[in-house]
Amino acid sequence: MNSVQQDYFRDVVSDSVIGLFEDYGASCVPARSAPGTGDVDAEIGTIVGFHGGGIRGGLAFTAPADLIAATLPVPRRTEAGERQLRDWTVEVLNQLLGRFKNRLAASLDFAVGSIVCFRGSNIRLAFVPGKGGVALAFRVGGSSVEVYLDCEVVTDAGWEREHSVGIVPEGDVVIF
Repeated sequence: MNSVQQDYFRDVVSDSVIGLFEDYGASCVPARSAPGTGDVDAEIGTIVGFHGGGIRGGLAFTAPADLIAATLPVPRRTEAGERQLRDWTVEVLNQLLGRFKNRLAASLDFAVGSIVCFRGSNIRLAFVPGKGGVALAFRVGGSSVEVYLDCEVVTDAGWEREHSVGIVPEGDVVIF
């Protein structure tokens, strides 16, 4: 990914993350510290690969479990707490990836793999040096959220998003 593409994807991912959390009523702002250098409190994460239509790569998301639990759209069930939390974390990344894909839909279409959820203590993700990925950190309330996009545009023609394409806004329901 060249520097112009990297800047473009950084903006697309940042707008997608901020919009997603704001739609759930949580204030989300870019963090002052770089990803992986601030207070690391991530305990749960997800990752998904995608490919096709001139692009391939992966998107990962890490956050504290309490933050994910706070965004649950239904009450947390104690008997299925861990499974419910993992399922919701996968759905958060699914919605984030949907926002990312919507913004690229005019020129880059891609298929999405299965989303994988993982748990741990102080999760940190890292890139292969020199590959030009996008790593972003955000503050959502008092919590740290990190998002990583590692992708390659495999065609140089027409990768920028055309804003005239009619895309269903995030949060709208389409019945077909």
